[in-house]
Amino acid sequence: MNKKHILIVCGDKAFSKETATLLESHGYHVNIAHNGIDSIEKAKLYPDLILLDRVLSDPAGLDICTQIRNNNQFRHISIII
Repeated sequence: MNKKHILIVCGDKAFSKETATLLESHGYHVNIAHNGIDSIEKAKLYPDLILLDRVLSDPAGLDICTQIRNNNQFRHISIII
């Protein structure tokens, strides 16, 4: 069975790493993006879920969510803010 893929988008590197370690210990494949620009690139890996920090800059978390939702190729990806 394939591992589910989660993308964590969070500016706090320590929190991102701890969360990734926890998720990986439960069998998930995890990628991390620390800024908005990187998150759009990593969304091209088609994760099953994006955990998105609302309090980001360059662009803001809600702007990232809007960009992903407005792109037809990413519409199937679930997002938790």
